[in-house]
Amino acid sequence: MVYGGGLENRYTGNRIEGSNPSLTAPVVYDESMSDVLDLRNLPEEAIPEETPEPADDTTSASAQDELSWEAHAPLTPRSWRRHYIALGATALVGVGVAFWQASWLVFASLAVGLATWEITERFSRPMAVRVDARGITMDGHTFSHASLTSFDIHRMPDGTHQLSVHAESWRMPRLRIPLGSVDPHLLHDVLSRHLPESEHPVPLYERWLRKD
Repeated sequence: MVYGGGLENRYTGNRIEGSNPSLTAPVVYDESMSDVLDLRNLPEEAIPEETPEPADDTTSASAQDELSWEAHAPLTPRSWRRHYIALGATALVGVGVAFWQASWLVFASLAVGLATWEITERFSRPMAVRVDARGITMDGHTFSHASLTSFDIHRMPDGTHQLSVHAESWRMPRLRIPLGSVDPHLLHDVLSRHLPESEHPVPLYERWLRKD
């Protein structure tokens, strides 16, 4: 028995003197209590450890399937000089053709084409691009993977990279997108899950314009 004034062995009858104010009610010892383990008295290696649940990789996998960047590849000063050389050569050939045909319509069409070319190069702005499981989205317009046939990633002579994509659309059969700061190897891994890779030739004008 355990009383408030001390401890008494029920088998020997000996009493252990001492007092504990918190012991105010008798506690009966039961033999079944010998099977109860007190984890506080076990060594640390004997305490069972909780097995951590495996981490969910769905979020990280979906994040790797989506890339977004701003596509913009402004011309360098040397590229601008080459651009004006090409612009002037095209203008001379066009004027010669217009004079030979004696047609003001040819001359007007040439002038509009050259002006559009210059405005496109001069006032080009960054374009928002996203590649995900649906397809390639450029400034809100999405090309689904089903409408694309193949892709290739080019390393240009000036060290930049471009994404070349062939599409089934007759309006835009070929897409050329500067990569900017996107890792080309990571983009290759993402696109390889949806599109076949094929060798696309780089236009001679692009190669000459970007040549160092």
